[in-house]
Amino acid sequence: MKAAEIAKLVAEGDRLAAQRRYEDAAATYDRALALESHNGAVLFAKGVSLLMFRAYEGYRDALQCFEAARDAGYATALLWYHMGVALMHLKRFKEARDASERAVAMDPNMAEAWNNVAHSLWRLGRDDEALVPVDRALALNNSLVHAWYNKGMALFHLRRYAEALVAFERATALKPSSMWYWLMQAETLYRLRRYPQALAAFEEAIERDPHNQTLWRRKGQTLLKMRRFIGVFKVAVKLADLQEELAVGRESEDTHALP
Repeated sequence: MKAAEIAKLVAEGDRLAAQRRYEDAAATYDRALALESHNGAVLFAKGVSLLMFRAYEGYRDALQCFEAARDAGYATALLWYHMGVALMHLKRFKEARDASERAVAMDPNMAEAWNNVAHSLWRLGRDDEALVPVDRALALNNSLVHAWYNKGMALFHLRRYAEALVAFERATALKPSSMWYWLMQAETLYRLRRYPQALAAFEEAIERDPHNQTLWRRKGQTLLKMRRFIGVFKVAVKLADLQEELAVGRESEDTHALP
């Protein structure tokens, strides 16, 4: 009877998770765990739902679920992969690398886990080492967009800008909506002194995040390199406007905070 009730609750949690109702899914998995607190599969499912909250508390709570699932004997490749994701979001990159390496040891064909090994390594400053796992990830899935970004970041830090540019161009082609991919393509072009192309890429990044002052400053610096002084002046005006908008916003928040 208990096993049937747990199965029913897990199916309901899975349905809610598929609808991206992650908080409701986690609550449903909790009801199953109330019946069997050390069920590794249910702990894992709850952890994945918490991970999808994409907030610090969610990542921390997800990690606790994954650790409990592991301790209950549910140490699968997928568990180690998701544990690595949670640890990366918590900026615990050495542990994230270790967890991701456990995932690929159990499933060498998991491209996403190889990619997480690479991400953790370049975040640890081990850029040269990151190239091996990221190339393994891309060999398994050449359309894994974040792997192209990770490869670009490692090469960028190694000052291999021409190769980094190829990686970032691939990333923006696969996911043109990402401000970060356009930003890194722009920064790489800037270091290659290809200022007109860098300007175009900075403008693509600004289109995706128009209130980002750093992007506007980098656009202004690129225009200065091109000796387009009117453009530099216009960027300065835009930055002043953004600063004023920010100040007004803060003043409004302070006003609303008054009793």
